[in-house]
Amino acid sequence: DLATHGEVEYIVRPEKLEFTTPETAMLAGRVEARVFLGNHWLYQVQTPLGLVQISQSNRGAPSSAEGDTVSLRWAAEHAHVVPRAG
Repeated sequence: DLATHGEVEYIVRPEKLEFTTPETAMLAGRVEARVFLGNHWLYQVQTPLGLVQISQSNRGAPSSAEGDTVSLRWAAEHAHVVPRAG
């Protein structure tokens, strides 16, 4: 069990985030940028927590466009809480 005091960083790797429906969302936001990187898409989503990056395997057409409102989720085991450096 991690006992943390003070400010922390809540870290989830971009490839562990996924687009979902509003009913199962843990976080919502707006796609600010979408970049094609060959074998995957990189999305930057502005959320109430700040800018979040999502990496999604290239399955053909992208799942979201710039300006879209999206819903995000991740598995609890993929989140890491660490003390904020500084």
